[in-house]
Amino acid sequence: NRINPIQRKYIPDLSAASETAATLLASLNKGGGEKKGGSEAFFTNSAENFLAAIIYFFVNFHPVGFKNGKKLKRYISLAQDTAENKEDTVTNNSNEQPQSRDASKEQPNFQEHP
Repeated sequence: NRINPIQRKYIPDLSAASETAATLLASLNKGGGEKKGGSEAFFTNSAENFLAAIIYFFVNFHPVGFKNGKKLKRYISLAQDTAENKEDTVTNNSNEQPQSRDASKEQPNFQEHP
């Protein structure tokens, strides 16, 4: 028998989504059940919280798009691409010389929201 653990009936609130995310990430972790400390724990917690937010959003606010999982895969890959682009930007910018900028020439970009 197969079940989908990411269904609305299994995820009634954010704490259930968080528990599901932690379980999924723990099962994918190659390091086993070792407790990590310091910055590694920070990044592990950040990944769990981000995945919990995605699960909770899809289950409660976008259930139609979640039925086949395609949109979830799209959002996760989008998040990965964004993280990789930021990492590349940081790496590339660290090799460049800082440029001076004239703040008086910059115009604020205000957009009206409907």
